[in-house]
Amino acid sequence: MAKKYLLAGIAKNEAAYLPEWIFYHLRLGIDSILIYVNDTDDNTCEILDKIGRNHPVEYCVVDGIADSDTAAWRKIVSNPVFYDTQPLQSKSYARILHENKAAYDCILLLDLDEFLLERTVRLRELIDSQPGSGVFYFKWFNVAGEEMPFQPLTTCTQGSYRPVQKYLINTAFPEQTLQSAHEVDTGETCSDWNDLRRIGASRQEDSIVIVHRFQRSLPEYLALLSKGDRSESAVIDGFKYNRDGWSQSSKDTMVYSGELFADYEQSYGSFLSSNGLEDDLKQAQAFVMQQSSRVRNRIESIKTLNRLLTRSLRGTNLRHQESMLLERIKLALPKAILRILSSVKQFMKRFVCEKPGRI
Repeated sequence: MAKKYLLAGIAKNEAAYLPEWIFYHLRLGIDSILIYVNDTDDNTCEILDKIGRNHPVEYCVVDGIADSDTAAWRKIVSNPVFYDTQPLQSKSYARILHENKAAYDCILLLDLDEFLLERTVRLRELIDSQPGSGVFYFKWFNVAGEEMPFQPLTTCTQGSYRPVQKYLINTAFPEQTLQSAHEVDTGETCSDWNDLRRIGASRQEDSIVIVHRFQRSLPEYLALLSKGDRSESAVIDGFKYNRDGWSQSSKDTMVYSGELFADYEQSYGSFLSSNGLEDDLKQAQAFVMQQSSRVRNRIESIKTLNRLLTRSLRGTNLRHQESMLLERIKLALPKAILRILSSVKQFMKRFVCEKPGRI
């Protein structure tokens, strides 16, 4: 009997991206998709309602789940740091596994900007070839900034691999527990957290990769910064700060083909049309661009506030922000000193060679 696969993810204001994410993974052969909708202001539910009429896609509104707690969830997420500092993600994952592991053989947990890419082997073939494996780790490929907003996945992607992974869980091994969004404790003897991470890294599959489209275009990236959940530790005043900025620089190129991408855009267009999503998608994309503009305006107002505070706090010995110039000097100083010492050393060598009698 063929294994049943569940793909699950958490969505906050992801309406502009849900249709392609769902279309892609259903086309990949995933049996069912479950979306946990959290604190959403866009038309996510309307889009999911339409898709769910024709496809095995369900959703559950989980506002407030970060404040909930059960012994069963804590048993599934055995790392208290993950459970307490990222309650939305950890508790959502725990509930998903708790309520669905009996109905599915394999559960894949992905964010809405992550796509599972079969490079040299089909997912089902890989899982079936290793029946004794309780967890499968896949390399994480971070896609560089993209030119155009809302562009579909392409067969050639620029970016770079990250030294972490994502996982798929074989539910036949109930003793496994979640340590983070990137590591699973399989019950093997580990001396410390780094040892667990090394086990995961050593078992990463090259044949299947998770493509992480976390930047997209510049306007979309700015809108992303406003999507921080109030329960997350990496959020200040509504802004996500666990990002390193938007960049189009890349180290690697991911090229892939296969039947999945045959007539991909045409098939995606048919998916949108058959589910009556064209207008809904335009509305969702307009929402993203509005969020991007709000972020730009907010940054400008913060800059104005900083200028006013800088003037108002003169003579008080109080500083409301660290000088960016000082921060840059601190970062550049060690390198500058090394360059100066190197220049002095080179100068002294030349001086000794040219004026041997003076030293």
